[in-house]
Amino acid sequence: MKFLGQYWRRARRGVASGVCVVVALLAANWGVAAVAPQAWDVTAQRRLTLSPQTQDVLAELQGAVTVTLFAESEVRTARERTFDDSAAMLSDLLKRYQQHIDKFEIERVTANDSVAGQRLKQRFPDITAPCVVITYQLPGEEPRHEVLQHEDLAEFHGAPAGRVAGVDFFAEQTVTAALARLAEGQPQVKVYCLSGHGEASLVAEGSDSTRSLSELADYLQMGGVQMERLDLSQATHVPADADVVLLAGPQAEYDAADAAKLETYFKHGGSGLLLLDFVQNHRDGTVLPTGLDRLLRKWGVLIGNDFVVTTTVDKQLSTVVRALPADGDHPLARSMPRASLDFMQARSVRLLPVTAAPTAVCTPLLLSPDGPHCWAETDVVSRNMPQWNDGSDLPGPVSLAVAVERTDRATPAPMLVVVGDAEFATNRGMTGPRQYAAGTFVLRSLHWLAGTKRAMQDIPMRRSRPYQLTGTVQTQRGLVWKTMLFLSALVSTAGATVWTMRRHG
Repeated sequence: MKFLGQYWRRARRGVASGVCVVVALLAANWGVAAVAPQAWDVTAQRRLTLSPQTQDVLAELQGAVTVTLFAESEVRTARERTFDDSAAMLSDLLKRYQQHIDKFEIERVTANDSVAGQRLKQRFPDITAPCVVITYQLPGEEPRHEVLQHEDLAEFHGAPAGRVAGVDFFAEQTVTAALARLAEGQPQVKVYCLSGHGEASLVAEGSDSTRSLSELADYLQMGGVQMERLDLSQATHVPADADVVLLAGPQAEYDAADAAKLETYFKHGGSGLLLLDFVQNHRDGTVLPTGLDRLLRKWGVLIGNDFVVTTTVDKQLSTVVRALPADGDHPLARSMPRASLDFMQARSVRLLPVTAAPTAVCTPLLLSPDGPHCWAETDVVSRNMPQWNDGSDLPGPVSLAVAVERTDRATPAPMLVVVGDAEFATNRGMTGPRQYAAGTFVLRSLHWLAGTKRAMQDIPMRRSRPYQLTGTVQTQRGLVWKTMLFLSALVSTAGATVWTMRRHG
């Protein structure tokens, strides 16, 4: 017994010495971390490291940055819940921004329940909760700001039983792009809005107008775009200071001379956003030619003589089609908001075989919903109710917009964005909640075409997928039980050991 007593006393002294060593090591580690903190990103996609583009933008900032999460005090709607989830991930991202810049503040302001919320709304009348307000303040200047919605931050993919199958998180792209724009002071992109062929004009009309772009022009001006009218039928050429030409819904065919002016402009490095409506000839019901079909075919784009039809929930046919961003790694497609656009009687915009356009490459940007509830109707002359024809109609998903890049240079360069609808960009399409999706699509298309790089499309998206156990349900259930039994045995053994040491101590 005397030997056992000495053994237990030595054991206790050894345990005490070990505990002291561990505590000393932890204290030393804490002291080093406090004096010289360092973090290592060991994730496969380096999700915890800011991209080089972001670090370059932050290094050039000269003013103070304030990011305000502006939301209601209580989450009531699905939109507010989505924003709350996105804001939680955004907060973690912004803390990494703070590590690279001193004057970077993060705050959360409630919309209606605080004096700060009312002051923020008075200061920036264009904000509506929930949103993110990014403010950039240079010494002696008025503050500049941009507003981001939850569609700019992340996209949540649903799964059965209300679960989340994954998250596409692209807030770094949008936040960094906003900071770059604010720091640059909104340099102007010169856009000439073409006229002379019945296009939608810049003349201010009512909010329900389908032939006015005045609401769009106001929206684009806040994003650094200056628009000016150009009657191509009267001009000899597109002015040299044009960054982009905008053609919105021509109602008459372009003659050969005007089409040649556009072709010359594009061949010499120009770029254009072409919004081509479905227009019927009043005499025979056929599709009115645009006069640009031959030109677009040279670069691999086929404008369909059709209109897209979809079936509603109550089995009714509708020509109002939801245009959704296409998947893929194209920088413009990645920078688009995930909110859908509402197209009215849109026509298809498809890709020709690659061999038909050796000097350009085309990429789909917007797609209609999948078939069989959506298709492109080719029987445009008949006055009968549209019906799916397996021999001639184009099944969904139908391509509604494409991006064209010229490849006859050392590096591909943006040249065209061709869309099969123009009404979404008119005053009617820019009213209410649709304004954000429509305006953002046009704005980012123009900046991509102008080559300003202010959308930061080359910053990779962070994709997160939940970890799932493999195997059958029975296998997973057995693993749970085995784990519980192991933990119970471990706790019991530890308890018995402590009880024995105290009894014989």
